[in-house]
Amino acid sequence: MLENRELHPFDDADWPTGQRHFFTLSYQLTSFGYGTNAYTWDRANRMIQMGSSAYAYDGLDNRIAQTNSGFTTTYINDVQPGLTQVVAQINGASTDRFVHGPRGVQAQHDGTNWQHIAQDGLGSVRTIIDNTLNVDTVHTYDPIGNPLGSYGADFGFTGEMRDPNGLNYHRARYYDPSIGIWTALDPFEGVVDQPRCWHQSRLL
Repeated sequence: MLENRELHPFDDADWPTGQRHFFTLSYQLTSFGYGTNAYTWDRANRMIQMGSSAYAYDGLDNRIAQTNSGFTTTYINDVQPGLTQVVAQINGASTDRFVHGPRGVQAQHDGTNWQHIAQDGLGSVRTIIDNTLNVDTVHTYDPIGNPLGSYGADFGFTGEMRDPNGLNYHRARYYDPSIGIWTALDPFEGVVDQPRCWHQSRLL
């Protein structure tokens, strides 16, 4: 259910300046600015649409597809480790495959060539290197994760997937670097005997 809950820049909840933010009763972002950039949620508290992007999930809440402007990308997930990892994405007849290590994505294959990924201390993708050890692309970000310059890689800030609409996919929820906040509360509410995690699952 939606409510006209509105938050203004730098209120008591430390929201960013310059925009108005509208949320559901469950603190799921529905829009920011002046009625623009609408977000849509299902009854399982999963984002199913933002702008021209639509999302689909399996029964375990893993994202399995997204559609952007009529083009659908399907994901193949490895659900065995602690965090679900995308090991392949299918766009029509094209399939990209990804190799993950302890620090995140390490390499990708576009069906023809391998590329190797270099990350910084946050896990953010900084450099993509081809098979001959030549640098294909170099990526930089501002402090809250916005790419500086054009960006075409599948993985970006903190090593997570970056969608065409600019959102970063972090499995449990999405992060919007354009406004520097999560689009919903953390579904993990904390542990009773660990007060440090009683942060009310803030969005910042």
